[in-house]
Amino acid sequence: MSKKGILVLQKNGVDKACYCHRNAQLRALGNRVVRFCREQTPEEISALYDGITLVDEADPMTPEQQSAYRRYMPEETWKDDFDWPYALRYTRNIVDPIRDGFPYMVDYQTFIPGWRCRWQYYINLDHETFTIYKHGLEILCAETDEISTDKSIYPADIQRVEVGCFSLTDIPEDWLEICERTYCSKRLVLIENA
Repeated sequence: MSKKGILVLQKNGVDKACYCHRNAQLRALGNRVVRFCREQTPEEISALYDGITLVDEADPMTPEQQSAYRRYMPEETWKDDFDWPYALRYTRNIVDPIRDGFPYMVDYQTFIPGWRCRWQYYINLDHETFTIYKHGLEILCAETDEISTDKSIYPADIQRVEVGCFSLTDIPEDWLEICERTYCSKRLVLIENA
């Protein structure tokens, strides 16, 4: 099962959220976001934020946008005419377009509360913090992210869980271990009644 997630840049109370179709877990997208935060100053990230124009996923991509965006997709996925959802589905690393100053981001804020939005990474430029949340139904699962198709066994509303919050300018070397330990301490393990 692919791990979907989101990277949110926050400034002046306005979110710019970028969708991650797969590999959003800590050891994949989490590592990439931490590397991005360590390589940029908050001022540089703020300038990148300012350069982003939000677009709707239903908006057609111009030929110039398609040409510029191809570098973020594996060559074998290229086709003559692709749209924003297709491009995001095959984006190798959602941090790269932001770091490179690609001027467009599909506005995916409506995905944030969705139970399939497993990992959520927030870069808050107002408070200079980096916060990681775990969300979704697999919070209730034991050792796997497999989810039962019988939704009646889950509560109707599952709140996301903060697994780490760090200073944007001082993310500790053991951030990953801190987040994994916190996540494991909050996870409910389902066991059969003996």
